[in-house]
Amino acid sequence: MLDLALAKHADSMSSEDKQAAGAAIGEMRIDIGYLTVSATPAAAHVAVDDVDIPAETRGRPIPLEPGRIE
Repeated sequence: MLDLALAKHADSMSSEDKQAAGAAIGEMRIDIGYLTVSATPAAAHVAVDDVDIPAETRGRPIPLEPGRIE
């Protein structure tokens, strides 16, 4: 959400808010893992954390949530 706020509303944000958002994004990225998926055959069904990964987005890093405590 912070990435989206910076992308869409940076022109209306103060310098301090932009810096705070950037710092928060950097801190959160430390805790997020990324996964890149490839599949053979290309039509294979792929899901990560119960979310379908369309064939056209495979090969791009997928951000993973930190996980669940059960």
